Amino acid sequence: MKKQKVLITGSSSGLGKALSIFFSKKGHDIIAHGRDKARLEDLKKEIRTYNVNCETYKCNLNSLVEVKGLAEFSVKNNVKVLINNAGLLCQGK
Repeated sequence: MKKQKVLITGSSSGLGKALSIFFSKKGHDIIAHGRDKARLEDLKKEIRTYNVNCETYKCNLNSLVEVKGLAEFSVKNNVKVLINNAGLLCQGK
């Protein structure tokens, strides 16, 4: 399989983190998305041990402005694969 740039939302824990590590082990570059910068930076260090590039993008998917920024970042960085794993917390009023 040709090397791809993969954006995985919700990468800072759980399934998103596991998928980020899985794809990096397969040789793909990763863009790790999440809300916790420290967790993303820890993941970035781990992913880079597999000799692939990893960038992080912190944003809250409840913010339309921040989502637009993530979309623009993805296009600018030539993302070929999107795994939309992040969950949204919807709080009733």
